Amino acid sequence: MRKIVLMVVLLAGQLLISCSGDDDDPGSDSRIDILPASTMLMEFETFAVNNGRQESFGNAIRAGGHISSWKKFMDNDLNMPITAYLISTNKDAAYSDEGWAWDTEFKLEGEQYTSKLLATESENGVVWEMLISKPGSFEDFTAIQGLSAPDRKSGTWSLFKHPVDSIEAVKIHWEENAEGIINHMKYTAHRDGSYIEYTITDESIYDGLYNLLNNGNTASVGWNRNKKYGWITEQEYYQDDQRHCWNISFEDDECE
Repeated sequence: MRKIVLMVVLLAGQLLISCSGDDDDPGSDSRIDILPASTMLMEFETFAVNNGRQESFGNAIRAGGHISSWKKFMDNDLNMPITAYLISTNKDAAYSDEGWAWDTEFKLEGEQYTSKLLATESENGVVWEMLISKPGSFEDFTAIQGLSAPDRKSGTWSLFKHPVDSIEAVKIHWEENAEGIINHMKYTAHRDGSYIEYTITDESIYDGLYNLLNNGNTASVGWNRNKKYGWITEQEYYQDDQRHCWNISFEDDECE
């Protein structure tokens, strides 16, 4: 009789542990997949290289200069959060009481860092947060915050530069089309409200478009994403509102 009671107690205990485990890990059905890096990284076209040519001329170099300034800003000022996220996309997530988490370690300019990307479900979609630590320097610095829509077709990211300056450096808005391609993205800098907006258009000739604002100066750049010829409009620089074009060799040319 005592053996039967003992067996019942042991089975009850195992059942309790099993149920508790199910509560801790929701299983693969509720797993949150990490968003691809393309939701954060804009396609920067600087019109600098084509078939071996290493420089642009006139209108093309003017357009490329606007784009490359944003590329440098993202590469230099926001290298730490972007690097951490890129490495996280190659890691597996684990479930904890904080939600789904991607833990990783990485080196940047010879310095060691650890990061944790957290994802939790909300009524508005998935909430994202990236925490970065540097041993002996800072801990759990919120480097990235984000929200992706329930259908994962759009969302926002906020990137922060450094724990000493914890103000949002840039806000990113992104949208994905029916083919799963990021066809619209906008970076807005907190420091002065400048922005660069990238769109894949429905035009057959100029299917790429940038709209930019920098220090109160607006510009638009359209180009063929395959052959790289294009145009730029910039009232303040050209003193008109006309398109100023370049050809496949990045040389100034008449506009079609």
